[in-house]
Amino acid sequence: MGLVVANFDNILKGLEEKDLRQQFFSALRETRYQAGLLKNTCSLNYKDDAFVISSHSGEKLATFPSKLKDAEVSFYKILPNEDPSANLTLELSKDSINTLTVSALGCSTPVSVHLKSGSWEDRFLLDPFSSAPLPTPENRNEVEVKR
Repeated sequence: MGLVVANFDNILKGLEEKDLRQQFFSALRETRYQAGLLKNTCSLNYKDDAFVISSHSGEKLATFPSKLKDAEVSFYKILPNEDPSANLTLELSKDSINTLTVSALGCSTPVSVHLKSGSWEDRFLLDPFSSAPLPTPENRNEVEVKR
């Protein structure tokens, strides 16, 4: 005979945290789709508890509401390394940017994405056009991120 005790608060909180990351990637996929469809730059930002996709002219194209009222989403540009002989040091812009820009031509600026909800936090480097994760300090020893 066994006894199973589940902590439903932690289970539900874990689901909400995953939702923010999943919502971000869903909104990013739609931003790339819209950029290709319109053959122009589109933008993605997070405001009023929702991911908002806008066209180059500022027209709102889609909204992905978040269920998390305390969520924070920030983007930081990855600055170019001015010393080509230096090691793989990545430097982030000191101030966050509100908008992630996706070009229809496939040349979007890599960013560091910071997602936060309560005590949960997720940070990763990203190429917005391909959604390919870039190497981070946790998985490549020679890469260092400075802010």
